[in-house]
Amino acid sequence: MIFVDALLLIALTIGAIAWWVRPLPGRTAILAAVAAITFTLGVYGALNDRWQASLSAAFGFFLFLPLIISVFQRKAAPKNPPYASGPAFTVLALVAGGLLHFFPITNLPEPSGPNTVGIRTFELTDDTRKGVLGVGENAPRRLLVRVWYPAEKPEDARPAYYFNDLEAKSTARGFGDVIGFGPLATFFKHAKTNAYPDAALVSDMKVLPTIFFSHGAIGHLAQNTVLMEELASHGYAVYSIQHTGDSAPTAFPNGDVIPSDPALKIEMETSNEVLGKYDDAKAKALGSDDLDERFAGQLDWMSRRQTDGEKMTYSEPIWVEDRLFVHNALQSGNAPNHVMDVVARSNFESTGQMGMSFGGAVTGPLCIIDERCAAGVNLDGAVFSPSTFAQEIKQPFMMFYSDHDIMYKLLLEKEYYTEDLSDNHWLYEFHYEGFKTAGLRQDIHRIEMSQVTHTGLTDYPLFMRPPLQGPVLGSAPTDVIMGAQNAFILGFFNTYLRGIESGFPDTQLKAYSDYIERRDASHIREWWLSKPEEERALVKEKIEEVKR
Repeated sequence: MIFVDALLLIALTIGAIAWWVRPLPGRTAILAAVAAITFTLGVYGALNDRWQASLSAAFGFFLFLPLIISVFQRKAAPKNPPYASGPAFTVLALVAGGLLHFFPITNLPEPSGPNTVGIRTFELTDDTRKGVLGVGENAPRRLLVRVWYPAEKPEDARPAYYFNDLEAKSTARGFGDVIGFGPLATFFKHAKTNAYPDAALVSDMKVLPTIFFSHGAIGHLAQNTVLMEELASHGYAVYSIQHTGDSAPTAFPNGDVIPSDPALKIEMETSNEVLGKYDDAKAKALGSDDLDERFAGQLDWMSRRQTDGEKMTYSEPIWVEDRLFVHNALQSGNAPNHVMDVVARSNFESTGQMGMSFGGAVTGPLCIIDERCAAGVNLDGAVFSPSTFAQEIKQPFMMFYSDHDIMYKLLLEKEYYTEDLSDNHWLYEFHYEGFKTAGLRQDIHRIEMSQVTHTGLTDYPLFMRPPLQGPVLGSAPTDVIMGAQNAFILGFFNTYLRGIESGFPDTQLKAYSDYIERRDASHIREWWLSKPEEERALVKEKIEEVKR
């Protein structure tokens, strides 16, 4: 399809120029050829999930019409430039070509590790949980799992595409439906990954360091494939779980498809946070310059999330149960035969835990209750559970966040925003550390990346070019967006899961100094220690009340 895109761009350019140059020798034949190419390839692309090619087909169709009319009229071709029709054809060619250019089909960048990457997908079913997230009351909890792992490079094999045909029609289209345009991500299916399906497991690693990953709400298990491949190329087994119902539609290996929970779409269409509407208390919780006011607002916000029955607050323990179930099942050897060799060599006793967006939000609560979590990463996830509030997480932990300035400018009313707000404000500054020791631990990392949005911390920047990319995904270069995530998360797990000294995080901070800033929560410790003992006791009581 990349070759088809190139042919279409060339044909559109030639067609637009030839339409203007009437004295051009063989002009009619050239225009006829262009019309045939753009119409045929445009229709082919549109039928093959390259929706951006549909305007190329329209260009070819409208180019045919005057050519056919001129044949029947048998009039001499006018010599003057086509001032009436020329601009129309030019604009159509530019828009048609622009769709192909600004939404490119891009093969995924090669990972930096020494190992070839293998990939396998399978299903695990929890018969003890039924009727979860929009399925029938007697239907068991079915989960799709994909593992990336270091592999022997197969001969004469081709790497997997980003989506297979069923996933393009279900997962990708369902994701697009939620945000209002079904075909939006279906063209990802034409992008080649670097992972080989069912490739033989590498022979020289007896135990594989193991990481679990959860996507974001409405997401899917492949949304951070570039990161998964990077980790696997450095020797990790990475298990990604699709949380059926709260994800895009889930396509299982046997062909079954479970749609998204209808309540999820309702939440996306009506949630004040999704719509960017914040009441006074929530705005102060995020943007007040007074730390006491921010603390009270965030505590109140979290309490109301619990009592109001917010959809994702309800979903959080379900996702934690999903992660525990998959972990327990694999550790006990309860997996399909075609993945048992990878499972048998995976280290499930001491694991990395990670997630993006809502998947990141559940990682902290998971690490608090599961001692098998040796290190955790929250990739731009919010906080829904009060369990991490003023809670010293035992494990090394990293929060890797998108640009807070972008978030504040988009979501806060002007009276709650100042230009230097992100210098001393953290969305989740009260979480993951105890107030008395906040900012002191060297293994708690708070990283902020500038010029990237929340959605940009996925594979999606590969499939959109500037200037369209900026407002949606961020204005940082795509290789920087992808490279920084890879470098920091690989460096973090190498350090805390494998004990490999790599100069983390200084090496990574130096490499991406123009886009990365390190934060800490020292201001929370100073705020806490400045309070009299009676006031601290009152704060503790309020926190415990919300947790109860």
